[in-house]
Amino acid sequence: MIRHMKSPQSPKFFRCGLRAAAATMALLLCSITFAQNYPTKPVRMVIGYPPGGASDIVGRVLAGKIQESLGQSVIVENRPGANANIGAEYVAKSPADGYTLGFGGGGPLTANGFLYKKLNYNPARDFVMVATVAKAPLVLAVNPSVGATTLRDLVALFKSKPGAYSYGTPGGGSPQHLTTAMFMSMTGTQLVHIPYKGATPMLNDLVGGQVHIGFDNLGMLPYVKSGRLLALGVAQGSRSSIFPDVPTFAEAGVPGIESFTWYGVFAPLGTPAPVVERISAEVRKAVELPEVQKRLADLGAEPMPGTSEQMKAFVEAETAKWGKVIREFSVGLD
Repeated sequence: MIRHMKSPQSPKFFRCGLRAAAATMALLLCSITFAQNYPTKPVRMVIGYPPGGASDIVGRVLAGKIQESLGQSVIVENRPGANANIGAEYVAKSPADGYTLGFGGGGPLTANGFLYKKLNYNPARDFVMVATVAKAPLVLAVNPSVGATTLRDLVALFKSKPGAYSYGTPGGGSPQHLTTAMFMSMTGTQLVHIPYKGATPMLNDLVGGQVHIGFDNLGMLPYVKSGRLLALGVAQGSRSSIFPDVPTFAEAGVPGIESFTWYGVFAPLGTPAPVVERISAEVRKAVELPEVQKRLADLGAEPMPGTSEQMKAFVEAETAKWGKVIREFSVGLD
């Protein structure tokens, strides 16, 4: 016997449609109510790097401001390791309720998918982007004991002794690592990579002379000011307001190297859209505060407030850029 499907005009079909619409509306209203009441308890902001580094400094500045407007504590939780993969995985596997946020960028959201054969999270599918915060150009610094006072002198020294000098990074696959790979390829130099678990231990060893050069930004500022490190080049098209006496790479004779670290807020996939919008609005409001912009400027960072959609587009562009760099320069992890 042939069974005929119900016509879209049939009462039963219409009732099913009404029930589906009602369920959708109920879910939407529940989500909106949840967002209106959010937050009712402390929020955790997970940073995939150790305390004291650039991500930690900027993240804590932001957390201190948004907790004022949210009316709840925003607790910074450092979960360093594996180029921020440990922290990113923790965020990806946390409940999607707006009470666990990730802070950072670069590696876990863009480059790591190209660098690691296996990740316990999917950078492209496990997160919702919330808001961009700031960016800061990378600066190449050298321990004064190396003896080079200009970038040209440094390149000549490295070429004269291939493999005799080392460079430190906050970890394999970090922007600092990828930028140094570009630097070596474009200058024909060969250095030994010493990866660390974050920028702070890397800078400590750079100052101590255990490694010879390193790229970073906010964290190295006090060491440059005190003369314990010598900054030789800024990896952007114009000079930094924080390092006004340091030439750009192009000015120093090595054009084509532009790189920065950036910071943003992300959340587990499935976090209710109204909650994402609320957090995004509070983050942007905080970044636009004059005192926050001054603090960022003092750290050498440029405010970059952006919506969830703008951050999504930014991350997609950065992912494409670093994927090309990793392939082109055959970057590998030690």
